[in-house]
Amino acid sequence: VMEWELDDPSTEVQDRSSASTSDLVFYSKEVIKHASSLHPFDILCDNQATVSVFHQLGLITNVRKAQRPINLSGIGGSILVDQVGDFGQFGQVYYHPRALANILCFHDLASKYHVSYDSSKVDAFVVTTPKRVVTFKSKGKLYVYNPRHDKTDDNDNEMALVQTVEGNKLPYTKREIADAEGARDLFVKMGRPALKDFKIAVRDGHVLNCPYTVADVNRAEEIFGKDLGAIRGRTVRETPKAVRIDTSSVFKHEDKKVILAADLAFIEQIPFLVTISRGLGLMTVQNVESKEHASIMAAVRHVQSLYKKHGFVVHTLLSDTESAVKGMELALGDIGIKLNLASKGEHVPEVERAIRQIKERVRGFINTLPYRLPNIMVVHLVYHCVWAINLFPRTGLSQSPKELFTGVKADFKRDFRLQFGSYVQVHEDDSITNTMKPRTTGAISLGPSGNMQGAYKFLSLDTWKVIVRRSWTELPIPNDVLRLINSKTEDVDVGVDVEDDVGGNAAGDLVNEDDHSTATAKQKTKYAAEAVVPHNPESSEDDDSDEGHSSSSSSNDGKPIAGVRKRINPTREELDAISTDEDDDDDDEEDESTDSSDSVEDEDGDDNEDEQDEGTALPIFHSSSILTDAWVFNTLSVKKGIELHGDSARAAIRDELAQMIKKGVFRPVHHHQLSEEQRKKILRSIMFLKLKRDGRLKARLVADGRLQAVFGTESEVSSPTASAESVFVTLTIDAAEDREVALADIEGAYLEAYMDEEVLMEVDADLADEIIKMMPQWSSFLRSNNKLTMLLVKALYGCIQSARRFYELLAKVLCSMGFSSNPYDQCVFNKTTEDGLQCTIVVYVDDLKISCANGAVVESIIDELQQHFTKLTLKRGKTLEYLGMELDFTTPHKVSVSMKKMVQEIIDDCIVDNVATSPASNYLYKVNTQCKALEQHKRERFHSIVAKLLYLSKHGRPDILTAVCFLTTRVLRADEDDWKKLERVVAYLRGTTNLVMILEASEIETIHAFIDASHAVHPDAKSQTGVAITLGRGAVLCKSSKQKLVAKSSTVAELIALSDGLDYVMWIRNLMKCQGFVLNM
Repeated sequence: VMEWELDDPSTEVQDRSSASTSDLVFYSKEVIKHASSLHPFDILCDNQATVSVFHQLGLITNVRKAQRPINLSGIGGSILVDQVGDFGQFGQVYYHPRALANILCFHDLASKYHVSYDSSKVDAFVVTTPKRVVTFKSKGKLYVYNPRHDKTDDNDNEMALVQTVEGNKLPYTKREIADAEGARDLFVKMGRPALKDFKIAVRDGHVLNCPYTVADVNRAEEIFGKDLGAIRGRTVRETPKAVRIDTSSVFKHEDKKVILAADLAFIEQIPFLVTISRGLGLMTVQNVESKEHASIMAAVRHVQSLYKKHGFVVHTLLSDTESAVKGMELALGDIGIKLNLASKGEHVPEVERAIRQIKERVRGFINTLPYRLPNIMVVHLVYHCVWAINLFPRTGLSQSPKELFTGVKADFKRDFRLQFGSYVQVHEDDSITNTMKPRTTGAISLGPSGNMQGAYKFLSLDTWKVIVRRSWTELPIPNDVLRLINSKTEDVDVGVDVEDDVGGNAAGDLVNEDDHSTATAKQKTKYAAEAVVPHNPESSEDDDSDEGHSSSSSSNDGKPIAGVRKRINPTREELDAISTDEDDDDDDEEDESTDSSDSVEDEDGDDNEDEQDEGTALPIFHSSSILTDAWVFNTLSVKKGIELHGDSARAAIRDELAQMIKKGVFRPVHHHQLSEEQRKKILRSIMFLKLKRDGRLKARLVADGRLQAVFGTESEVSSPTASAESVFVTLTIDAAEDREVALADIEGAYLEAYMDEEVLMEVDADLADEIIKMMPQWSSFLRSNNKLTMLLVKALYGCIQSARRFYELLAKVLCSMGFSSNPYDQCVFNKTTEDGLQCTIVVYVDDLKISCANGAVVESIIDELQQHFTKLTLKRGKTLEYLGMELDFTTPHKVSVSMKKMVQEIIDDCIVDNVATSPASNYLYKVNTQCKALEQHKRERFHSIVAKLLYLSKHGRPDILTAVCFLTTRVLRADEDDWKKLERVVAYLRGTTNLVMILEASEIETIHAFIDASHAVHPDAKSQTGVAITLGRGAVLCKSSKQKLVAKSSTVAELIALSDGLDYVMWIRNLMKCQGFVLNM
């Protein structure tokens, strides 16, 4: 693949500045010849290469500067490669996004792993690693491995050099994997202890009825790696000096005298008194009002009372020179506790370590839960973590602090039924059941209540109170619940009632059932302080706590959040609470404009099969969202992007902001000069990063235009886009007339158009800081929170009118160049040249398809467009990629349309092992109302794959249209039968991957239309219409839809189909006539 590497530093290279420090490497002819046919994730194994180089960023990690750069030389000149990255277990490889392929050096591969080749068995190089077998198969004259979808003959050996969870599962059986998943789940439920302690607890029977073994724990570590919460939560700090005291005459287990180490800890700005007993190792935590003596003393008294109830006597209190404790010596002496203060510069190591341990556990939860935590949950999370810490024996002890203190062991079936923060529907066991009250209430788990029955504490989403229940149903967290919890995290001052407990409320089995003492704290924190309701863990699980505050403003006026179906006019705060990093499986290309008029199902979730149409748009969010339409980006947030890509992400962000400033997209305004009405309409800005298919990292700044949907705009916002049928008709004409075809992508298209009304946008502090570095003269516009308010001068992505503004600009430019739009598709523009030839431009948002029989005309049009728009990305030739379609004009008068890449992506998304001979069977339209509905995550996956299939069926694979047409009506209520029907379509695609559509006009003046109907195929006795229109070979229009009327016979069904189908025939005829063709009637 790489023929040689020149070590002579004097070799002539294009980059003379680096010639003295880099080597020159050449591509072979085979790589140059076949590079365009390789998949972006194909990896080549070559025995002539002397270095390994990749162009796909998705295959490597830890990209950094290379100590020794190289120059790659090919047909387009040489490029300097000065970056390296890590490719899984293989190690370091060079990286450049413009490299022609991902190439592995055979010598390096063979030096690390066993490599074999036996042509009598298979024409492939087989690489055997300690855990994996990878096969580089023959592809032309190259040997290729694709970690995305390449498979060996033995499915058990389907491995990749890049470690993934799925790859790590392969050596194990389903039972072993299930036990490993269970062990990891128990690890999280137990508060993410040290792995060594967790293994001891499992091995020595500290958890009764535990079904898992140490082998399961080790296997979980091998499959899933280290737990993310544990990694994020743990840090290293210097060990403080110990306070030494003679305990030989004080602590003896038989007389149960205790020395406590105590200190004040602030967790998320909430104060807690933390204590830990020497010898016993029991940790306690209590939320306090402040650092004042009265608050601290009340907490100490409660801790002393708690130890006394279990037969222990608190003898000495160790603390540092904390001012709150410093003046309490006399008060503590009155209750029989001796105070020992550390000298200046000293600390009490036990409690310092305890606070660190608590913060590690809390940090692990906060950074892995999918929502922000209000104070009510932060307090209970601290209690939960301390309860979990008390389950593990201290060094040198065989029993846990909880066992030593209470004599009760943890029980797997009682204490580890739910994770903290899980969403459930708690069962309301009302004594009167013959009412229409809901039997369940939405709630969030706060951990075990501590009673012997195994009840749990929950935060009710109905009343926002802490309740205790013994039965529940766990569910995935819906978006409504995420928004509700996030809406509670506002900065407010409230009173907080706190239940005192050993290990917090989470260790409620240590609290006397008659103890109702509370401490009231008033605090201002970064999370909203809410009512932490005192409750009795030993009392009836059916009684709600009456104390505390309920929040009616965010709880839907007392109605349970579950079942919410409608939501109008959201507030600015609610829109701000919506996460912009929704994790959706939809990998479709992002549309610049959205038409929300069509939907698969109506907003009430009723069947919409009567309106079934293959052109239906699939909604990303539906009735459970604040707005019925919203964006979901297949992208990375700024934080995640920087975490994964470091300096590359930061550079991409700076480039995007620099482009905005250079193009004059916005200018700052003084926020204090805006009226209240103007401030209400300020949009948020969102910066996100996207990894392109060629490995480039692209940042994009957009406006969150959802608020515009609430307040409306002054002008027209809907923007036209060329229909798929117009694209196919013009492609057929291009092929028939042997036209030269070029594609032009207008980069930063929307930013070329000006806004025609006032739109204000807020830029957050981090982005504002970068902007000020570039434009220091704008620093006077900074607000007190370091944000900037911008007036949008040009049409920024995300604003609902941006697509329309750009279309109007582009149409004006084209008209000034002599083009006129086709009245039957506003995005098809035509111009007659001086020599009588027609030049056609098809507009699909910012992608232009330019065609004319005279290539010089195409070039002149491109030159003229470049005078109007800053930058055009151009593609020319006989093979082009347009709107995801691979176009091939190499055969005269024909064009082949292929969607192989998208077909393969769909096959990868929906893994099937079989092959089907047709996309659907005769039970396609049968719906089993008793069939089990898909779980939420699987239904979302179903929705995503169907969306891709719909695009595929409209752009080159009409053979699956009928099946996909039906599946679009099922996305909101899909069941297991629907999933099987989906798999049938994918199995058919798997067997027809290489199928392409050929468009050819045998008689360009003649339209051939085929219209038919299948009578009474639907359960409601309605029929199905099918329409196919061609100009000779290959369908330029295909339709499959359910008829709206019930036909009494097949003849009537065909007449209805004819009536419906003639509309499409007339549209094609009129479109062709306006393209200048005289049609045979």
